[in-house]
Amino acid sequence: MSDESHWHKLDDLQCAYFVNEVRDEAYAPLFSSKNYTLWRKNLNFLDGYAHYALENRDVIPHFTLDYISNGENHYYLDGSEHPLELLANRGVLDLNTENVIDYLCFFSDVAFYPYRKVKFISDIKHSPYSGASAMKHHFRLQKYLQKIAVTPAQNGDFAVTLPVVYNGETVKGEVYVAKNGEIHITKPVRISLMDRTRKHEKLHYIHPHSEDVLQANYDILQSSSLGQALIQSTKDHHEKIIIISGMEHSFFVPPSGNGYVIAPQNIDSYSAYQLFDIIAALKDLELRYEGYGRGDPRGEEEEYITDNALYNLEILYTLCTIVFELEEAGFDSIVKRFKRLGYEAIYSAYKNEASKDELYEMFTQRVYKG
Repeated sequence: MSDESHWHKLDDLQCAYFVNEVRDEAYAPLFSSKNYTLWRKNLNFLDGYAHYALENRDVIPHFTLDYISNGENHYYLDGSEHPLELLANRGVLDLNTENVIDYLCFFSDVAFYPYRKVKFISDIKHSPYSGASAMKHHFRLQKYLQKIAVTPAQNGDFAVTLPVVYNGETVKGEVYVAKNGEIHITKPVRISLMDRTRKHEKLHYIHPHSEDVLQANYDILQSSSLGQALIQSTKDHHEKIIIISGMEHSFFVPPSGNGYVIAPQNIDSYSAYQLFDIIAALKDLELRYEGYGRGDPRGEEEEYITDNALYNLEILYTLCTIVFELEEAGFDSIVKRFKRLGYEAIYSAYKNEASKDELYEMFTQRVYKG
C-alpha cells in the first residue's frame, strides 16, 4: 500500500482543536485528559476525508476513539455502518478498481454485525487470529490472497473475490460492491451490508442497547463468585460501568471514576469480548479503591510502562480467575474466545498454578514485547 495509508501524528494544537470539536459533555470524562495524541490516515475511497484516531495515553494499552473527518465535519466510528452511510449519502464515496478492496476491509474493521459475522482480509498481517489458531488460518489465507480479483461490473459497480473469515473459518469470498457503497456478499453466504434502515447522528457515543448489553453480561458474571464480588464492590462505591458505542472492544476508567466499555452499536446483548472488558473495568475500579494507580504518563517512561504492566497483570489475573470459574460453570465458548485473544498460553499456565512472577514474564512478553 502507498504511503498515504500510513498513520501520521498531528501536532498538539491540531489535537487540542480536534478534542474540543468532538467533545460531548455527556461523556466529559472521555475528553478530560491532558495526554492525548491525534493520528491521521488517509482513506483513498473517501474524497477529502481521513481516518482520525484520538489516543488517550493515560493508560497502557492506550484508549482510542476513532473518527472519519475532513477537518471540519467529524463522524464518530460507532461500530456500525452508519457513518459510512452518511458519507456515501453526501457523495464523497469514490470507489474504483484500485481502492474497492481497501473500502471493503475498512468497512469490516469499523462495522460489526453480531449475527452476520464476516470479515474481509487483504493483508496477511491483518489476520484477526492470534495464538495457536493463527497458524491454520495463516496457510489458508496465503492461498486465497493469491486469488484476489476485482472486476468492473455494470453501472460502476464491482465484483470482488477475496478471502473472508466466516463462522471462524478462512474461505474464498465473492462480493458485489455497488457504486453507492452497498455490499452484497454472495459467497460463502448471501448477506447484504449497509442496509440504510436507521437514522444516525454524526457524533453518536451513546449506545442504543447499553442497559441490555450490561445486564446480559452481568447475568453471566453471576456464575462467578469473583464476578459477583466485583459488581457488588462497584455498587458499594456508587459507581457503574457505562457501555458506549465504538469500534471493536476496549475499556477505560478515568480518574473521575466509573468505567467505560466500548461495544459496536449493533450489539444488543451478551458478547464475550465486552464481557472481558467489563471484568477489566470492574477490576480497574477496585484497584483504584485499594489505592493503586497506573503511574504518571508524563513521568519517566520506563517506570510508567512498568507500573502499567503490573497494574494490567492484576487485571489479567482476575480475568483468568473469572474465566476459570465460568469454565467450571460450563461456559466453554467464553474460554475459546479468551484464548482467541492470544491468552491461551497464559491461561494454561494459570490453570497449572504458575506463579505471578511467571505470569508477569509471559504477559510482558505477549503484550509489551510482541
